[in-house]
Amino acid sequence: MARQNGIGLGSIAINVIVAVITFLIVEYRHSLLVPSIVLCSEAALPTPSVASPTPSVCAPCVCTPATPVVVPATAPVTFSSLALSHRPITDKVTAHHYEVMYDKYFTVDVQKRKGLRFLEIGLGCDMRYGPGASATLWPKLFPGASIWLAEYDAKCVDRYWNSTLLWRPLKGDQADPDTLKKWIDDSGGNFDYIIDDGGHKNFQIWTSFQYLFNTLKPGGVYFIEDLQIAWWWVNGGPGPGPSMPNVFVEWLRQMMAGPHRFDPNKNGGFQSWNYSLPDIERIDCVFEMCAVTKKHR
Repeated sequence: MARQNGIGLGSIAINVIVAVITFLIVEYRHSLLVPSIVLCSEAALPTPSVASPTPSVCAPCVCTPATPVVVPATAPVTFSSLALSHRPITDKVTAHHYEVMYDKYFTVDVQKRKGLRFLEIGLGCDMRYGPGASATLWPKLFPGASIWLAEYDAKCVDRYWNSTLLWRPLKGDQADPDTLKKWIDDSGGNFDYIIDDGGHKNFQIWTSFQYLFNTLKPGGVYFIEDLQIAWWWVNGGPGPGPSMPNVFVEWLRQMMAGPHRFDPNKNGGFQSWNYSLPDIERIDCVFEMCAVTKKHR
């Protein structure tokens, strides 16, 4: 019985030794393929910069800023990629997601279009990050274009704008017809794109649209941002003017049903709409904004 136990214990010992040798061989071969892990103290690693979006490349106990990723020359520049890499970052791609619209319309072919003319209402003087977040972005997206920025706060424009900037300012109230006429005269109108990111109240949007939409080239597009604010003033808000969300709904109905609406409670049945349809080819809406395209003909 003791002999059998001795043989049993010897076999176990041999198996353990073989297992240990096998483990060491595997670990050695694995170490040739996988770099060893070095544990570093936190003091050895520099604190990454919160302001910089560039990640760090870390070797054992050493971190250095990574080289920015170089976008191949063939990769198209989009509004969203440019806006996210631009500083300060416009709220068009943070608090809102207007890149859904602008990436669709501002294609590479549009960016290369010669003689492109562009107007945005609203310099962003009341934004927490300061004015000009999108104003300095547009010249990069549309190199060589004629770019105009309209702003109510004249003092803000005077403090911010200088002749080295690749856009030109227009000052005044977007709800004032005389101001709008002056904007058209000073800029020459004939825009490819107009963005209303101004006061957002219905009477401001409505008055601006009535004067500026006609200055678009055939096929030009008029964007209106932050329509959720206009919806809050559903009765038109302070001052004259209809609710713009309701106007868009009525225009869409006219595009589907024709110039007259049927009302069985009225004599004759067919009645005129409250707001006649402008020279519109289509209306394209995403969350909180719409784009109105002028007819090509």
